[in-house]
Amino acid sequence: MTKKSKSTTFNINANILVLIAYAGGLLLTWIQTACYFAWGIPLIIYLTEEKNKFIKKQSSQATLLFLITSIISIISYLLLILVSPDNYNNIYSLIVGGNFIIIAALSVIISAVKIVVTIFTIVAIIKTWHYQDYEIPYLNKILPTFTKYLEIIDGKKTPPEEKSKANNSKKIKRNKIHKNTSKN
Repeated sequence: MTKKSKSTTFNINANILVLIAYAGGLLLTWIQTACYFAWGIPLIIYLTEEKNKFIKKQSSQATLLFLITSIISIISYLLLILVSPDNYNNIYSLIVGGNFIIIAALSVIISAVKIVVTIFTIVAIIKTWHYQDYEIPYLNKILPTFTKYLEIIDGKKTPPEEKSKANNSKKIKRNKIHKNTSKN
């Protein structure tokens, strides 16, 4: 259980800000076109919060959850476009062509994913409202890697490529200094 705290940016209780991250993303998940951008609300909260680790962790988790949901929705939508007939007026061609089963299956998959996301989000809202550090199952394995990328976007860390370049330049400088001192 995390100690009650306030946001360092907005000066409101941390649990309220986390509630906004989860509930805002969940609301957008169920709106037709807005579902592709449900990850935006928790991402904005993550990027604007400066120091509160509870808010940072929960908003990064919400961003990842809704980003995965958005990707699944986009892929399903693209598959629906591919299998849908050009003429919806002819229901006979839809059923006889075999596309009806594919379209129905994709619709069931999308709905099932959104229902599971809704359940996980409601549990997360309840737990984080009481300042409990909640990790959504299956996301906790990829969350640390995802958080590293968010920290790079947030400007808190440097990308791994830049770190290796900086380390190489330091090694080159050390080698030059070592060569110069060994010559003397």
